[in-house]
Amino acid sequence: MSINLLPEEIIKKRRSEKRLIYFGLGAIILILVMAVTFAGLNWRIGQEEDALEEIKAEQQKVNLEITNYKIYEERQAELQRKQGILNTAMANEINWDKFLNEISMVIPSNVWLVSMNLDGESIAYQGYTFDFPSVAKWLIRLDEIKPLSNIWLGSASKADLEDQDVIQFNSTSHLSETQTAESVSSGEGAAK
Repeated sequence: MSINLLPEEIIKKRRSEKRLIYFGLGAIILILVMAVTFAGLNWRIGQEEDALEEIKAEQQKVNLEITNYKIYEERQAELQRKQGILNTAMANEINWDKFLNEISMVIPSNVWLVSMNLDGESIAYQGYTFDFPSVAKWLIRLDEIKPLSNIWLGSASKADLEDQDVIQFNSTSHLSETQTAESVSSGEGAAK
C-alpha cells in the first residue's frame, strides 16, 4: 500500500505534465518520422528526375537518329510516287522483247515467220512450213502464250518458195490487255 501525501492539485498537475511530455515526445517522434519520410521522398524524387533526364537525353539522341533517317523515308515516298507514275504509264505497254522471246520458245522448229503485224490488239502472223500438221502445231503452241487469245488460222495453202514445196499460212491472235499487263509487261508469263 502506498500513501501519497501530495495535494490533489499537484498530482493532477504532474499527471498533466507527464501527458504533456508524452504528447511532446509523440509530436517529436511524429515530426522525425515525417522529416525522414520527406527526406526519403525527396531523395526518391531526385532519383526519378535523374532517370527522367536520362530518358530525355536518350529520346533526343533517338530523335536525332530519326531525323538522320528521315531523308530515306522521303526518298522511299518519292520512289513509290515515281513507281506509281511508271506503272500508270506502262499499264498498256507491251514488253516486246519478252513477247518475241516467248514466240521464239513456242514456234516449231520447221515453222518460220516472215512477218508479224500489230493492229490495235490484234496480231497477224504470216509464215511458212513444210506440212499442214506443223501449221496446227504452230497454232496450238501459240495458245500457250498467256496474253494471247482468240487464235485463228486465216489461211493455209501450198506454195512454191525457191523451188521448194511449202505451206504458206496466215494466222491471227488477240492481245488481251489484262493478260498483257500481268504476263508480258511484268515478265511473269512464260511459255510452256
